[in-house]
Amino acid sequence: GGGKTTLVKKAYDDAAVKKQFQSHAWITVSQNFQFRGIIKNLIQQLYNEIRQPVPPEVESMDDIMLSEFVKDFLRDRRYILVLDDVWSIDAWEAIKCVLPDCNTASRVVLTTRIADVASAPCLGSLGFIYKMEPLSDKESWILFCNRTFQSNDCPPNLEEAAKKILKKCEGLPLAL
Repeated sequence: GGGKTTLVKKAYDDAAVKKQFQSHAWITVSQNFQFRGIIKNLIQQLYNEIRQPVPPEVESMDDIMLSEFVKDFLRDRRYILVLDDVWSIDAWEAIKCVLPDCNTASRVVLTTRIADVASAPCLGSLGFIYKMEPLSDKESWILFCNRTFQSNDCPPNLEEAAKKILKKCEGLPLAL
């Protein structure tokens, strides 16, 4: 609820960012990570983007063949891949293996609530971790009032209740 996915989505959808990359994919990994499903979803997105059907042989490929298929597709492309809601280092390690090891200035953006998972992609690379902080009391008040009252003003008779709600939300935008 800290706004990780929202922040990354805003950057990912930005036209200036989009035009920097030939291929784009957004994968929601989640807690029950299924390698095969993730890779097939990635392939589907990559082929949708080039407006071509996924080759039928993909259905009968094993995991190793699927990995090589993705590597071959991305090898000479500049791509941005978002891995949203990653829960384990193992999930990152499995997905990393399908990405080509070439210098095309591609980017992988990973969202997670787990510090060790956030650090894993950065080992041995020029990684960058952005830690989301809760909103300040002032920022929380502005967001709450804008969403609740469509303005920065809270009716005086509701201020006490609003402040109690803000305290319980602890600066988390999704809770607000």
